[in-house]
Amino acid sequence: MISPGLWLKIEDCRESFIYARNLNDSKTLAGKKIALIGCGTIGGYAAQSLVHCGAGSNSGSLHLFDNDILSTGNLGRHILGTNYLRENKSFALAHHLSSQLPFLNIKSHDEKFTNADIAEKLDIIIDVTGDETFSIKLSSWYRKGYQSNSILIHGWIDAYGQCVRVLKDSGTGVCYCCLCDFKGDGKLRLPLFSRPPEDPAPYGRSCGSTYIPFPSQASMTAAGLVQNMALSGADNKEPNFRQLALSTKIQTTKDRRLTSTLGCPVCNM
Repeated sequence: MISPGLWLKIEDCRESFIYARNLNDSKTLAGKKIALIGCGTIGGYAAQSLVHCGAGSNSGSLHLFDNDILSTGNLGRHILGTNYLRENKSFALAHHLSSQLPFLNIKSHDEKFTNADIAEKLDIIIDVTGDETFSIKLSSWYRKGYQSNSILIHGWIDAYGQCVRVLKDSGTGVCYCCLCDFKGDGKLRLPLFSRPPEDPAPYGRSCGSTYIPFPSQASMTAAGLVQNMALSGADNKEPNFRQLALSTKIQTTKDRRLTSTLGCPVCNM
């Protein structure tokens, strides 16, 4: 029984209300089967952004893949804190997200994503590993096991933390490997720098096993671009490549629809 003078307020916490309120009439990720590969600095913020758009709800599922352990070196720019130290990143991230929205269907995988996982009829595959070799391999797996209306998204931090890029592969047209000009000199199709750096060595793709210092702004920006690409789905009218410069040293590149590169070993396999 409610005591006199107290008011009872009922608030709507239904999934449909939570997601429709911010996304209005645009598509949500509810009901989609999504795999997020990499639960590091980009992956943590990306997962948070995806669940805000319905990932893991309404009979959908969000699968997190990472075999790494959260260490003290990660804390400066990771979404997870000290309470998850020495835990597997995928399990820790799943617990963190479920504590905020308990109705989510999140599956943790403390192993690497493999070719066999492509066959699970995933609607969206998101690669935020920052591992160029893996990304090319994943592109090849995706093309061979392509499911209609599925998409593969790559998001990474480039140029020593001074630029973020995201690419969407819809099964035809451009793939991750197409970012190089195979009929020319093999360099990037879209150069990063307005002027070549005096020492180009540090400016390769930068989220692999080698630690490179940059603020969490880059990770959050990359996650935002990943969210944008995921919401656009397999729409072939939307840009499939986006880049945001975080430094004046980086060349401005407009959002665009890239086409496949002649001689690309993935597109022409």
